[in-house]
Parts: sequence; structure tokens; C-alpha cells
Amino acid sequence: MSKRRAPLDDFSELRSKVEKLLEKNHINSPNLSSSSLEMLQLQQALEVHQMEIEILKKELVQTKDELEKSRQRFIVDIADLKNAGETTNKAKDLNKTIIDSIPGPFYIIDTKGFYAGWNAYDRDVIAGKPESEMATMQVIETAHPEDRALIQEKVASVFEHGIDESVEGRILLRGGPEFRWFVMNARRVIIDGNPFLIGIGTDITTRKKIEDVLLFLSHTSYVSQDEPFFNTLARYLAECLDLDYACINLLEGDGLKARTLAFWCDDHFGENEEYILKDTPCGDVVREDICCFPADVSQTFPQDQLLKDLQAQSYVGVTLRDHSGNPIGLIAVIGRRPIVDQKMAEAILKMVSVRAAGELERLLSEEALRESEKKYRELFERVPIGLYKITLDGKIISANQGCLDLSRCPASEINAWFEQDTTKFYVHPEDSVRLRELILKHGYVNNFEAEFLRMDGTIAWLSNTAKFVRGENGDPDFIAGSLIDVTKRKQAEDELKKLSVAITQSPAVVLITDPEGNIEYVNPAFSMMTGYSIEEVKGKNPSILQSGLMPQDVHKNLWDTILSGDIWHGEMHNRKKNGNHYWTQAVVSPIRDEQGKITNFVAVNEDISEKKILWNDLVEAKEKAEESDRLKSAFLANISHEIRTPMNGILGFSELLKDANLSGEEQREYIDLIQQSGERMLNLINDLIDISRIDAKEIALHISEIPVNRIMYDLYAFFKPAAEIKGLCLNYSDGLPDSESFIETDGKKLEQILTNLVHNAIKFTDEGRIHIGYERKDDMLEFFVSDSGIGIPQAMKESVFDRFRQVNSSLSRNHEGAGLGLSISKGFVELLGGRIWVESAHGGGARFMFTLPYNSSGSDKKLQPDADPAIPQSPVSEPGLTILIAEDDEISCILLKIFLKTDNVTLLSAGNGKEAVEMVALHPEIDIVFMDIKMPVMNGYDATILIKQMRPELPVIIQTAFASADERNKAGEAGCDGFISKPVKKNEILALIQSQLKR
Repeated sequence: MSKRRAPLDDFSELRSKVEKLLEKNHINSPNLSSSSLEMLQLQQALEVHQMEIEILKKELVQTKDELEKSRQRFIVDIADLKNAGETTNKAKDLNKTIIDSIPGPFYIIDTKGFYAGWNAYDRDVIAGKPESEMATMQVIETAHPEDRALIQEKVASVFEHGIDESVEGRILLRGGPEFRWFVMNARRVIIDGNPFLIGIGTDITTRKKIEDVLLFLSHTSYVSQDEPFFNTLARYLAECLDLDYACINLLEGDGLKARTLAFWCDDHFGENEEYILKDTPCGDVVREDICCFPADVSQTFPQDQLLKDLQAQSYVGVTLRDHSGNPIGLIAVIGRRPIVDQKMAEAILKMVSVRAAGELERLLSEEALRESEKKYRELFERVPIGLYKITLDGKIISANQGCLDLSRCPASEINAWFEQDTTKFYVHPEDSVRLRELILKHGYVNNFEAEFLRMDGTIAWLSNTAKFVRGENGDPDFIAGSLIDVTKRKQAEDELKKLSVAITQSPAVVLITDPEGNIEYVNPAFSMMTGYSIEEVKGKNPSILQSGLMPQDVHKNLWDTILSGDIWHGEMHNRKKNGNHYWTQAVVSPIRDEQGKITNFVAVNEDISEKKILWNDLVEAKEKAEESDRLKSAFLANISHEIRTPMNGILGFSELLKDANLSGEEQREYIDLIQQSGERMLNLINDLIDISRIDAKEIALHISEIPVNRIMYDLYAFFKPAAEIKGLCLNYSDGLPDSESFIETDGKKLEQILTNLVHNAIKFTDEGRIHIGYERKDDMLEFFVSDSGIGIPQAMKESVFDRFRQVNSSLSRNHEGAGLGLSISKGFVELLGGRIWVESAHGGGARFMFTLPYNSSGSDKKLQPDADPAIPQSPVSEPGLTILIAEDDEISCILLKIFLKTDNVTLLSAGNGKEAVEMVALHPEIDIVFMDIKMPVMNGYDATILIKQMRPELPVIIQTAFASADERNKAGEAGCDGFISKPVKKNEILALIQSQLKR
């Protein structure tokens, strides 16, 4: 495989490629001024910089993807080596050597998080513990405190689900505070029946640093920062490289000296200064583009006094070049301790140098532009106004340079210009006639404005002030005057007219007041928004719009801000003329005269009422999302407890049953406890399945006529012993006579609803009573279960029916349960055509009620006594029965064989669907097939189809762990004759076999 070029190896090559690409997209105009060319070059440099950043990002993403692929291959190789290492001692030694040579942490932990295995890196670099202490240490202790929760969550997920996980986090080195970033990959393995977690880490500190630099560069703008860009950059580089000093320097004096633009000194900015580059590491940087002295830099440059003053040990620097490749500055980062990762430091400086060079070049261009503007302003200020003398009939006598400038007269035509008749300068000759008439009539004229035609063909507005100058005899001798170019003012007046039209027609509300806040002007949009006309509000204070719902502090802050000369931004809740309220986004700013005195205030308002509604909706949605996330976390903690607790009973007492010295009574007790734990877990799984079926609308209703009184009595009889054990008084009441208590509904669902409610009542009631019953209300039956327990807070009366919701979801709660019972009950009640609700007060007990349609046929009926339960018989009464068990799970297969093992039964087994089909073909004596749905090679559905094609009359019974409606339909389509859900019971299996054999 060819080695891909590192993305940061050659920035000059990258810049060159980008610039060539841009040259194809730009057309240089020969008529551009030097200033325009400078601006174009500046824009091109910034575009080069942006494209460089984008290319770098793409290469970094590719590098990251390759790293992830290599890491996954490495984990698989290690796992393979681990398996192979269990065969021989030689392989074990090889594994140990390989694991210790891994350039990162490799560890094995038990379910409590303690080290069960480790490599040299984990022991020496991360833990920093001797070999004898490693087994007493938990892996999570090496994680950064801020990352421990996430890592623990991933570890728990791997142990619980057995699915590989990876997580990025900071790992402390020898207890901290120094840390490095790692991506940790984990896999669960089973060793001697016990789960362990194998983890391997890859150091991604460099990648994280580069990602952070890219993020910094993409989010940092020169013009939008609260502080200068180079200050931000200097401080960031010192923090990023974990060094003490950082400076950005401008080269001066043909590159022989430098001036600092920003100098970060440990925790503050130092004074900028100039220094000679000779005999300094900065001089080497300018010559070599990038230099790094990871240690002993002061000894390397003994004549550099600044390094000694800074107690410098390390130095890294990079040259900043303009778009032509010329050095214009440099970046230097200095530390009082050595640089640990030289390559990373150099890579980071190379990355930021592209952006910094562009910003520095832009800064230099701006300084040059400002200097040019300064000179232009000084020149403009020195230009005198036009002064002239003309004869009474308009012949030029004399004129200064100002007049020549105003007329745009070239030097070669000055003599011809003086011979001109001034009447030819006017765009409209009648203006010249009118000017002389005014002067003759009044002896003078002030600010006579007219359009003049310049010699270059352009037109300018000039303001003419002139008067007669009389001779010694008192008669008018000539006219003297001055000319001022008022073209810009006239243009501004035109712009003002346009602006006035724009304000008048603007959809935004514009309001202008005097310094005291009295309204002087409002545009038509104001009237449309508020309903007030200009006549109604002129001279009044804007307070007439106040709704009274805004805090007075807001209005005070507004006036304090604008009176101080600042601009106020904010939202206002106002009231229209018709009394309706609305929200506006307002910007209020002062208007000053030439002396800086505030003359007016102008407010621009936008109606944001709809935006406020949308914002409130978003806030509400955010709160709901946060609540949902909290419920999910609580549920995960709760469900983990609810699964692990019965599993603890099952595994624990199963382990105890291995003791050969147990008495028969002890064995029966342990078996009962195992069965109780199994039933508890099965109930939890059934609840989860019911919830999923309710969501998927897969609940099938089995409507039949059922006796409500019988159900109520059976419920009472079932829970009475449990209530008495807690010292509770349990009673019930029938709402109808037996003959009228028959309704058509799903009896099993009704029993499950009542069972959930009564079970909760007993669970949450420590003393007092529990009352169950029902009564008829019109065409509905209203059932109730009331208790004197802990009750439900008012705020939770609606949400208590939400799934996973519990009154107390903390880890210290006194009651087991996943919080699904009420949610399931609500789903069933609504499916049966009723509704459910609760009346309660915290600490005052609770009364749960639900309704079902009363749809009795009305005929008198009597309750029939319960039939005696059928006693399961042997599968057959005659020998020769052959049963095929198709099951890939060994334990399930063994259990079925035990259930079916008798003298007259021959049992065959197949590990997958394909084997089952082959067994049926080879053994025509097979009488019945038990077929698991999910098996390797071929599933149960496909196997059943093939079997039915060979022997249509052969009974096939499908067994599955999740009997959904979809699975039942598929089983029927495949030709299955029976359906049974795991966990299977012996009585059910024997009864199902008997029913199939009787067919």
C-alpha cells in the first residue's frame, strides 16, 4: 500500500495549487487603479486561505477514517491472538510480548471495573502503579473526571448488550493532572462463564489538537472579535501547545528586525517591542521557514538575552509569507519546559500560519490604505476654494489653482481656459444671465448654485458667491467671487430624498423623537402596526404604547443607554390602539449634531409577535425533550435494576444448588426462589412486549361475554393473602347482580388492568385499606381501586400514566417495578373503548378509575362453577411416537427433551432449519416437529414450507421467544399447525401434542 502524503507536509505546494485554480476564475482588468488591484490581491489572498483550510479539513477527515479502520483491524488481530494464546504456553508468551509492545493501553476488566489484565503501557504510563497493585485498581480511576460518566455508560453497555463500543476521552497519566486523548475500543468476552471486557486505546491527542485548531480557525474572525485577532491567536497558541509565551511578529528593515504585534506572557499580554533577528531562533525561522528547538534553546542561542529573561527551554516558530511568497512576519511560541511532541507543535504552527499570513497581509494592506487616505485628506484640506475675477461681461481676468481644479483644466490648456467666456461654463446658459442680473440689481449674490460643465465633460454643482468691485470713480469695475463645489451636498440631498421615500415605504416601523422623547415623526408602518395616526402621537411620549407588562428596569435601561450615547437593542411588549398586545424587536440610537450634542432619537421596530410564539413553542419542545431524556436515563437505571435483581436470584441460587450437601427442603426452597425470580423477569419482559405491541397497534382483542362479578371475586381471592401479609384490609363490592354482570369485552385484558391497579395499591400502601369494585353509570361500567397509600402529587396526576414514569424514580425508592403497569393499563382501557384517570393527593391515598362499555345482552345468566383444571397426560398411549426438535439453542433443546422423555417416545434433534428438512426426509417415522423460528443456515419459516411440501400431513409446531401478530401470520402462511411462546411449560407442550395427535 502506498503511503499517503501527510496533509501538513507542504503548505507552499498547497498554496501554489490553490492560487493556480483561482487564476482561472479571475479576469484582470487593465483599467483597474492601483488601489483596486491591491484590494483584488487582498481578496484573492483571503480566498486562497479559505480554500487551504477546506482542503486541510478534507485530508484530516480522511486521516481520521484510516485511523479508525486500522484500529478496528488491530482489535480483531489482538482478539485472534488472544484466542490462539490459550492453546500453548509459547503462544501465551507471544501474546504477552505483543500486548506489552502495543503503543497504547490494553486492559481486561471484570464487571466491577477492576483490572484483570493489562499491558506495560497501561501499567507504567497511565496507572503508574507497580505490578502488585494493578489488580486493586479500577480502570475508571484513570479517566479524566469530566469523562468518567460517559466511559462508565459505554462500559455498562458493552457488559449488558455484548455489542462492541468505542468512546473518546481524556486519560490521566500517572494520576494526573497531565492527560492525553484516547479512543477506547471495548469488547465483551466470556471466560469460564464470566463476562469480561477487553479494551484497547489509541492515542488521538494530536488529532484532537488539530481538530481544535481547525475549529478555532473556522470560528475566529478578524473583524468580529472583541480583541484583536493576533492577540486571540497568541493566547490560543500558548494554551494549545501548553507553553508559556507566544508572539506574532511583523518583519521590518528588509527582514533584519521584527516588531511584535501581540505578545502573550503566561497569563497576560506584554508590551510590544522591536528586536534584532540576528543570533536569535527567530532569525533561523525566517531563513528556514519553520524551526523547533524542543529543549535547551537558551544554550543554543546564548546571545539572545530575551530567552534568558524568559527562562526559555523550548522554542517553535514559523514564517508568515504573503501571497507572493515573501516573508512578512513570523509566529514564535516559547516555553519554560521542553516540547514533548515536536511534530504536533510544528503541524499546528503550519496550519495557523496560512490564516495568520493572510490576516497579516490584510493588516498591512489596510495600513497602507489608511496612510493613502490620510495623505488624500491632507491634500484635500489644503486645496483652496476657487477664487476669480471677471469683467462685467464675463471675461476671465484672473483665477487661482482652485478654479482650475474645479474646472478640471489640464495644464496644457490653461492659457486657452483664461480666454474662455464664463457663460460657456454653465450647463444652462440662462443661469449665467440670471446671476449677472442679480449682481447688477443687488450688488452681490450669495450661494448661487448652478450646474457647471467641466473641461473633461463632467458636470458639477458649484455654489457662487460674488459681488461688484468698484473702481476709484465708484463705478462697477469687475466682479470678484468664490466657487465651492457642492456636488456632494446636492447628491446627498438627492440621497436624502431617496432615504425619505425609503423610510416612508419601509415595512419596518421608524419613530423619531426629540431629546426629551417627544415624538416628531413616525412612518406609515407605525400606523399600520399600532393603529395610531401621526396626528394622534405627534408631540406625545412613546410611553402611550406601553402595555404595563414590561419591568420598569427595561425602560430605565433603555433611557440610560441612549442618553449615554450608546445604541439600545431589545424587545418590547407593547399595546396597540385597540388594546391588543404585540412584541417588537427595537433598536434605538441617538442622533448627534456636528458638536456631538444629541438632537434626536430614532427607533426602528419590527413586529416579532409570531417569532415569540415560535420561540415559546421551541422552548416548550426543548423542555419536553429534556424531560424525555431524564425519563430515559431513569428508565435505563431502573430497568437495569429490574433485570439484574431476578438474574441475581436465578444465578445465585442455581450456584447454590450445585452443593451436594443440600437437604431436600433446601433444594425445594432454592428452586422456588429461582422460579419466583424467573417469573418476575418474565413479567418484566411481558410488560415490555405489551408496550411495544401497543405502540405498533398489534394488540389483538379476543372479545367474548365475560362475568364481571366472577373476575372481581377471583381478583379479591388472589390478592387477599398478599394484603393480609402487609396487614391491609382488602374488600370489594359488586355493582350489579350476577345475572346482569355479563359484558362483551376482552376478559384477559380486563384482568390484567385490574391486576396492575390492585398490585400497585398493595405495593404503595403500608397501612390502612384497599377497596376494589365497580358500578354502572348509564351505558358504562366504572371500575375503581382505592387505597390509603402514599398518594400521587398533583403535578403527576396526568404524567403518572406515561411509560417509565414513577412517583419516585430515585435509586433509594422502596418499591420494585419498571414503571410500565399504568401505561399498559391505559393502553388496554383505551383499546377496550374506555378511559382511565386518578384522583389523589400526596400522602392521602389514591383512587384509580376506568370505564368500559356496558354492552350486556340483558338476558338472565348464572355464573358457572370453575371447571377443574385438566391434568396433562402422557403424549401418547401407545409406543412408537417419534418427535423431531429443531432448535439451535442447546439449553432450550435439552429442556424440551426432558419434558418429552418417556419410554414410548423417540427424540431426534436438528441444530438448524436445513438439518430439520434433511431429518424429515431421512426419517419418515417422525410424527411431530417442534420448530424454532430463528436458527442459522435456514430459519423455521423456510424449513416448515419445505417440510410441508414433502409431508403436508406432518404436524409442525412453531416456538418463539416473541409471539407477535406478524410472527403468527408468517407461521400460518408457512403451514404451521401450532404456535407456542417461550418460556414453554410442560403442561402446555403435552396438551399441544395431544391436540395435534387427535386431529
